Amino acid sequence: MEQPGAATFVMAKEAPTVDMAFHGDLPNRALNGTGWSAWGDIGVASDGKVYSGVGDHGDDIGSKGHTYIYCWDPTAKVLKQIVDANKVAGVQPGDPSFSKVHARIFEAKDKKIYFTCTFNDGGRCFDVKWTERIPGAFIYQYDPQTGKTTIVGKLPKSATATTLLDFDRNILYCCMEGRMTPEDVKAKKEYPSGAALAAFYLGGKVGWVDEPGRIVAGADSGIGKPCWVYESPLDAVVADRNITLDKNGAVYFNGKEDKLWKYDPKSGKIGPTPAAFPKQQDEGKESQPTMRSSTIESKAGWIYGTTMAPGRLFRFRPSENKVELLGPDFLMGEYTTVTVLSPDERFVYYMPGSHGGAFKIGTPVVQYEIATGKRKVLAFLQPVIEKTCAYVPSGTYGVKLSADGSTLYVNFNGHARNDVRPKEMNEIGFGLTAFAAIHIPASER
Repeated sequence: MEQPGAATFVMAKEAPTVDMAFHGDLPNRALNGTGWSAWGDIGVASDGKVYSGVGDHGDDIGSKGHTYIYCWDPTAKVLKQIVDANKVAGVQPGDPSFSKVHARIFEAKDKKIYFTCTFNDGGRCFDVKWTERIPGAFIYQYDPQTGKTTIVGKLPKSATATTLLDFDRNILYCCMEGRMTPEDVKAKKEYPSGAALAAFYLGGKVGWVDEPGRIVAGADSGIGKPCWVYESPLDAVVADRNITLDKNGAVYFNGKEDKLWKYDPKSGKIGPTPAAFPKQQDEGKESQPTMRSSTIESKAGWIYGTTMAPGRLFRFRPSENKVELLGPDFLMGEYTTVTVLSPDERFVYYMPGSHGGAFKIGTPVVQYEIATGKRKVLAFLQPVIEKTCAYVPSGTYGVKLSADGSTLYVNFNGHARNDVRPKEMNEIGFGLTAFAAIHIPASER
């Protein structure tokens, strides 16, 4: 905090209690450099159960990747593996296999759980040798009542690392990666960083989605059934790790010309907004921030979130196309991939240092008070968890709050403590995943 420009914080007076569990029933130790890892946001269902995903970052193109979905039961305090995504997809030798859950996990209106899987690098889907069984990534539906998982949608010759659910309108949005052909890449003479914004209708009878002419793809699925309803140009989304939604159903994303772009589902069109993140100094150089995480829109009309390059807190008012930066997310600025608005809309919760580096700053749990702008650290988790569990919690891409705001759920990346760490598991914050339920004292919320 003594560094010029660093964001200050206060320390909580009462410590939280933490329930820890490790993802079990895995086929191997995945000692392959990155190893078992968790890359996507998690979901809390209406019954309080929490869903998360892990993958092995394995030989995905060689049919040997693994990825699984887990369910945490907060009453029994049990973390159980419930879905083998490659088994459901019917992956066989010669097929590409999935090795990551990089996008979000949602409960939709039908009380079923939806998720997608991807590869070690979904941006290179143009290199994947697709097969009849695996023509692209899938949209999975898990039914908690029956325990059955089915495939309800396909991403043709593509995968996604980023999804967003419009719950009210029953639409799943995603950034479709790797749609550019090798010829497109050759013509550009650069690694393709763009993605297409796409919308998948989960079914039912809601408003404008059912209007004639609105369905532009997948029309053979029929009205009221799951189908694609929109796809933008292949390079519309520039930095595709986050998209956000306003209360009217419009979607905002990082677009060209350093602007936030908007998709209007009623017109079916995209275009730039006047909103943009002001340039910042990052390690002595001028940098253009992009949106990396975002909350739901508050009743006051603000969406909160973080930027990357560099790590800054921001708030965005869609009704005015207004962006305000709120200072570094933590200290001088860290990489933060998830922000969560509390149910009473007093706080934003997040955990900086997502990409394996959180242990270097103690793995802090941060509570940002909206009214005052005060940052409070509820706990530094790394020292105590490393001591008591022989595990070094090193960052997360998955954070959610319970419905009453009392418990923060986290899907961790990390590695084993040095005295028990296999030599093939590098001390880089990856290799071993864990799940935590952090119970926030009433006095601190």
